[in-house]
Amino acid sequence: MNKLLSIFIVFAIFVSTASAADISGNVVSIGKNLPGQKVELSRVNTTQSDETGVVYKFIPVSDKTTDKDGNYAFTDINDGKYR
Repeated sequence: MNKLLSIFIVFAIFVSTASAADISGNVVSIGKNLPGQKVELSRVNTTQSDETGVVYKFIPVSDKTTDKDGNYAFTDINDGKYR
């Protein structure tokens, strides 16, 4: 019985760990990388309204500035919808 309980506890710990993701990209215009550009990451919350339908609310989470090659990266992002 103790062995079964130990296996269950280990399984519960692995299941409960939150997975995180990375979002990265490159800002380009007319084939040229754009350094020094602000890139904002916003979480998307949606609500349903009988009058207007789906309402989107964008909540800023973080912002980054592109590097000399126009690259940016957001790390350890929790599950969800982002813009």
